[in-house]
Amino acid sequence: WRRELSDRTLRQHVEFATFLYDLSSTFIGLGDETVDEHMVHGFARVGEFLEMDRITLIELSPTRDEMVVAHSWSSPGVPAPAPRMDRQSQPWFLDQVRRGAVSLAADLDDLPDEAAGEREYLRQRGVVSAASIPLRVGGEIAGAMTFITVNRRESWSPETVRRLRAIGDIVWNAVRRRQAMQARIAAAALVRDSEE
Repeated sequence: WRRELSDRTLRQHVEFATFLYDLSSTFIGLGDETVDEHMVHGFARVGEFLEMDRITLIELSPTRDEMVVAHSWSSPGVPAPAPRMDRQSQPWFLDQVRRGAVSLAADLDDLPDEAAGEREYLRQRGVVSAASIPLRVGGEIAGAMTFITVNRRESWSPETVRRLRAIGDIVWNAVRRRQAMQARIAAAALVRDSEE
């Protein structure tokens, strides 16, 4: 029995490592200008592999008083997230992201009392389980990646959370690379304009 469990665990680790390598290779191989186009496809692959129903990448605004959806994928029939979240609509969640805290709710009743607004928002969208993994740039919190299920309860084991972090790092690096490229293009255009 233990050997069978050990074999299954090893097989799952190998499957995830292979999936992560493939996902990473896909994003590394993309030209910076095509990252956005392939993000939804990448999220769909992650959703299928991890059996998630919606995956969303959110970024903190420069003033850190709101979050904006940068990319999102939902399985068929699952509502899209609100495009913006601020202190009025989701104060607890905004604070969690700004502090860089991982938020895990196997059941919406796991959320604290101060997250009553967030709990209601998620219930209205049919969410059963939710997780949020903070994303950093140079040590600073820059956003989060959220994962939800609507068709099953997810316990968010430590192994699952490690997987979510690894996926978040791959996706976030691809987005940051694209943003750096856009900044370089804008700077070059500014230099060109000033020379003219």
